[in-house]
Amino acid sequence: MPDQFNSAQFEDNQRAESRLSSLAKLYLEVESAMPGEGEAKVVECGVVDFSTNGLQVRLPDKIPQGAILPLMLVFPGHDRSYELMAEVRWIREDSTLGGYLAGFLLFESDGTAILDWKVTVARWLE
Repeated sequence: MPDQFNSAQFEDNQRAESRLSSLAKLYLEVESAMPGEGEAKVVECGVVDFSTNGLQVRLPDKIPQGAILPLMLVFPGHDRSYELMAEVRWIREDSTLGGYLAGFLLFESDGTAILDWKVTVARWLE
């Protein structure tokens, strides 16, 4: 397991998997660009914790529950990033630090790195 991960695994009655925390950055495409009309709106977010199938993320602004969004995960000191697709399962205001906390469910989608992601995270959890 890379050094930048907190080896503490979180327990939560609603979680079916062990989770890891990290200083990873998540780049979330919250608004797509129309073809030939500028660039997509991408927001940088902090990752609170993650598993093979999901992420808990700290966001600066509210996004719609149920939205399906492309994202890219980048880990400091890790030699690759992961382009994935995820659904916003829940979102709530973060009264402690401001902004919002959101739960994302990752899913298989053509052109994403979901299989590499699952294998990598499974290794980190060993």
